[in-house]
Amino acid sequence: MAIVTRQPSAGLVVHTDQGSQYASNDYLALLAKHEITASMSGRGNCYDNAVMERFFLNLKMERVWQTHYANHQEAVKDISHYIVAF
Repeated sequence: MAIVTRQPSAGLVVHTDQGSQYASNDYLALLAKHEITASMSGRGNCYDNAVMERFFLNLKMERVWQTHYANHQEAVKDISHYIVAF
């Protein structure tokens, strides 16, 4: 979604934790295709990812846990709006 909406220039660095989805060949190939550099947090170093951890905590506290969604589609729309507008 970020690649399509933001169209980043070559050289962007994307920082993630060491989740398997971020280490997958498909994900890394997508980044390489768009000339994006992958950066992963160090194992056991929570400070590497503190900003994103805080963002997702705020998302849950301010939006997800405070809202009763009628269905999955409504949740996706609302959460996407929160992220884009943040």
